[in-house]
Amino acid sequence: MLKYIILFVVWAGLVFGYIVPHWLVPVIRRRNIGESAEAVGMMFFFAIITIGWLWKNQRVVWLAYIGLFLYLPSAYCIITSFITLKRRGKPAKGWEETTVLIDSGIFGIMRHPMYFGTALWAFAMVLVQQSILAIVLGVVVIACTFMASWGEDRKMIEKYGDAYKKYMTKVHMWPLIF
Repeated sequence: MLKYIILFVVWAGLVFGYIVPHWLVPVIRRRNIGESAEAVGMMFFFAIITIGWLWKNQRVVWLAYIGLFLYLPSAYCIITSFITLKRRGKPAKGWEETTVLIDSGIFGIMRHPMYFGTALWAFAMVLVQQSILAIVLGVVVIACTFMASWGEDRKMIEKYGDAYKKYMTKVHMWPLIF
């Protein structure tokens, strides 16, 4: 029982101590649906990490191994995105405020590798944890990251115009999707 309380306190502290006041409230004020979906998705993503372990069913070992294997491509997508945005994006401030449209490297394979990596990571955690709670939270995270990807497309069209629309015709949002 104590471990459940500790896990819940860690999750609640992370969500209500950092994500809600520093991330969710500002994007709600800006009325940006994509960023709001991203913030909500991250709240549930951290819920999978912390409290998703609480209700375990019997494990199917080979599914857990597939989930563990999927951590690698998800980490690759996320880490490579950060590095590419920082190096090639010529950010004005922070890594995410790029001033150049990046259409090569991992961004030549998919438009939103960070969101895809997060969704893949959530799916991997569902396979590893194999609980009803992890499945529910995982579906929410995947839906939110998908919505955030659509919101990011709208934001990038405003920022880069026709160049981004042309990029959208060449590169899928996520691998093999749209």
